Order: sequence, then C-alpha cells, then structure tokens
Amino acid sequence: MLRSNMDFYPTILGGVILGVGIALLVEIYGFAKGIRWFGLGYVIAINLCVAIVLLIWLLSTPFEIPLRGHIILWSIAIIALRVGLVETFTKSWIYK
Repeated sequence: MLRSNMDFYPTILGGVILGVGIALLVEIYGFAKGIRWFGLGYVIAINLCVAIVLLIWLLSTPFEIPLRGHIILWSIAIIALRVGLVETFTKSWIYK
C-alpha cells in the first residue's frame, strides 16, 4: 500500500478543520460588516476547503484504487467546488 493512500483521510479531515477555522474567523471579524457564516456561509467555507484539498490530492498523488473510485472522488470534488462557488457568487452569506 502506498503511503499516500494511508494519508487520505487525515488530509480530508484537515481540509474540513481548515474550513471550520475559516468560517469561525469570518464569523468573528465579519459580523460588523453584515457577513453571516454560521449557516450557509459555514457550509460554503467547508465545501470550498474540502474540494480544494481533494482536488490537490487527486492531481498530485497516484492512487491504487479502481476507476470507479476515481470517478466518485472526482465527482465529489467537482460537486463540492461548484456548490461552494455558486453559493459564494449568489451572495447567500450576506445579511439582508
């Protein structure tokens, strides 16, 4: 088993924790500017961080998994990235 296959879950967990940290920072410093992150914005930060971490992982590390596994991982990464970007561009994170 490749070392990279053993690091997959800790790396994805790191992406989730990074997303949570970004959401918390924006919640603390963005409240005065009308930005809300505990709600949809919280999910946006996590989606974008996990998608970026997963895409970097898929592009930089060879996996010894079947084609079906590659298709599923790429689909998850692309869907999470699209959802995060759509939510960001529709400005669903701003108080009205």
